[in-house]
Amino acid sequence: MGRRCLGTASIAGIGGDPVGGSGCIDVLVKFEADPEPLFVVLVGEIGGDEEEKAATWVSENMSKPVFSYI
Repeated sequence: MGRRCLGTASIAGIGGDPVGGSGCIDVLVKFEADPEPLFVVLVGEIGGDEEEKAATWVSENMSKPVFSYI
C-alpha cells in the first residue's frame, strides 16, 4: 500500500496571553518558508485583531492555501 502523506506536519499554539510572544504572522512566515506543508490551517479566537492582520498578510504574502476557523 502506498504512502498517502496524510496527517499533521507541524503545529504552533498561540494564546491570548497578556505578555505576547510570537503572533500569527510570525508563525505564518515560518510555514510559508517551509517547503513541506502543502497548506496551512489557522484556528483563531474571537476578540483582538491578530486574525485580521494575519488575513491581510496571507492575502499579500502566502503562496500556499490557508484555511481559517475563527
